[in-house]
Amino acid sequence: YQDGYTTAYTTAKTTYDTTQGGKAGSADGLDGKPGADISKDTTAYQTAYTKAYTTGNNSYIADKKTGSGAGTTDGSAGGPAADLTGKSKGYQDGYTTAYTTAKTTYDTTQGSKAGSADGLAGKPDADISKETTAYQTAYTKAYTTGNNSYNDDKTTGSKAGKLAGSAGNPIGDLTGKSKGYQDGYNSGYTTGKGSYDLDEIAGTTAGATAGANDKQPVDLKDKSAGYSKGYQTGYTAGTKAYANQKDQGTIDGTKAGLAGQVPANVKGQPQGYQDGYATAYATGKVNYDKD
Repeated sequence: YQDGYTTAYTTAKTTYDTTQGGKAGSADGLDGKPGADISKDTTAYQTAYTKAYTTGNNSYIADKKTGSGAGTTDGSAGGPAADLTGKSKGYQDGYTTAYTTAKTTYDTTQGSKAGSADGLAGKPDADISKETTAYQTAYTKAYTTGNNSYNDDKTTGSKAGKLAGSAGNPIGDLTGKSKGYQDGYNSGYTTGKGSYDLDEIAGTTAGATAGANDKQPVDLKDKSAGYSKGYQTGYTAGTKAYANQKDQGTIDGTKAGLAGQVPANVKGQPQGYQDGYATAYATGKVNYDKD
């Protein structure tokens, strides 16, 4: 009995340990776990565990590599993660890690592009509350940098535009300039040109008045470009008008004086006419009286 029992037990126990070791080794290997401490287990268990673990772990590593490639592809495209139902533990682990890394990179890139574009265009920052953390972080950072650049360029452009407008120059060629510079330039130019135009109108009026009244032109050293240009244009036109009116007054004054007429009331006439009339009438009247 003893001999039969011992022999049979040993054979059965070895089979059992081999089966259990194989199951445990395979499970740990396929799950990607570190090999278990089997130092206190039987030789049969250890042998079976080690062999099954190696086979299972090799399968895990291969599946993890395959899953990693698929995860990288999906994450890099910015799409949603695939349904991993039915996939091995190795595939799932490889896919999830790779997808997370690739998707984070994708979101960071996209957020940075969008934030920079909005900031450089001077737009309000977009609502990114539904985006991933990676996207939000990248967007915010890039938007801040881009918007600061926009504001700096806008300030520079505004100064240049106002200077050009205030000088009465045509609007500059903004090809190749940033959106901030263009916006600042156009706004500054409009303000400067508006000021120039108002000054030019005032200068034209003052110059025409001075010229039409035979006054000496004023010193324009401290006057704006618009006022100066308007004054010169108005003064030239006023001087010409004065000369024409004086010629007409001279003709009429001469006729009246030579005819011995009472001088006409020219008080309401332009200064040129009055000056021409008075001088010519006096000369004509003297000649009339001589005759």
